[in-house]
Amino acid sequence: MHTRFLSVLVLPGVLLLAPLLVAGCGGRPSQEPSSPSAERTGEAAPYEESSPGDDAGDAPTSGGADGEVACGGLQGPGSAPGCAEGEFCDYALDAHCGAADQSGVCRPRPEMCTREYAPVCGCDGKTHPNRCEANAAGTAVAAEGPCADDAG
Repeated sequence: MHTRFLSVLVLPGVLLLAPLLVAGCGGRPSQEPSSPSAERTGEAAPYEESSPGDDAGDAPTSGGADGEVACGGLQGPGSAPGCAEGEFCDYALDAHCGAADQSGVCRPRPEMCTREYAPVCGCDGKTHPNRCEANAAGTAVAAEGPCADDAG
């Protein structure tokens, strides 16, 4: 008889307290880094790749009415006149790094990149591990994949 009485009173009490116990033990997402190594190394969120005109990537840092600073074009391939220190001249893939007087847009150089391997050929003629690494080196991407004249 006592067992039935206890189960009728104790079970509902436990069920009522369960949400409080869960909330007290971290019922909301943690604000800590996703891994201990991210905290030690200071890794940032993965870089989102974009092309000039995309809204997904870093916005141009300054400029005219639309906020863009043009670069390259008549100044020569790969040049970055008008771009501030810490920026690079970002060209669309079909602009061939400004070789036919196409202009690019000044964008901030990424400070950190993921370690993914998706090789690209930079406007500097060198193969970079990925788009972010090329941009961090101060160059736009000339083509997807390794450079034909570069061993890596």
